Amino acid sequence: MQHGANGYLLHQFLAASTNRRTDAYGGPAGNRMRFVLEVVSAVAAAIGPERVGLRLSPGVTANSMREDDIDELYPALVGELAGSGLAYLHVVFADPEQPLFQRIRRDWPGSLIANPALPWPGPLPADGGREAGEKLLAAGADLISLGRAFLANPDLVTRLRVDAPLNEVRGRHLMYTGGETGYTDYPPLRP
Repeated sequence: MQHGANGYLLHQFLAASTNRRTDAYGGPAGNRMRFVLEVVSAVAAAIGPERVGLRLSPGVTANSMREDDIDELYPALVGELAGSGLAYLHVVFADPEQPLFQRIRRDWPGSLIANPALPWPGPLPADGGREAGEKLLAAGADLISLGRAFLANPDLVTRLRVDAPLNEVRGRHLMYTGGETGYTDYPPLRP
């Protein structure tokens, strides 16, 4: 259950700033989690929990969202999901030094994918996020995702393995625009 192209439907329910409901799906954190838990349960029932993953972005600010209670909300949500048998939990903007990431890792019994908290919207570090990813692995992440670095480097794994220079991301305004420019036209590493 990755976010759609525009993003953050589940987070719009989780964030008090965008969830203005006054019924059982709004207000306190437990109510705001209800929609996420019901969607995950319904999808898992339809296709099997071992084929479902959930991507969370604690503290996301996209689309004018603001999550002021992430230290209460996300541990409670992860606790509710812990026994669900999901294939993975994917945490975006993960920082291994933050107590919230450490708590999520401790409380999540399954595979944890972490996307490092890298400069945004600024340029990526020269290593594409490798060092930040290695810190997350050392902090207990099972897998690392490096979105922008992969977009700009179709052979990122090889480049990281041989310590080759990385293509620079040409601009986020070119990402996901429907054409190949800035999306699939980055040059591969030359032998």
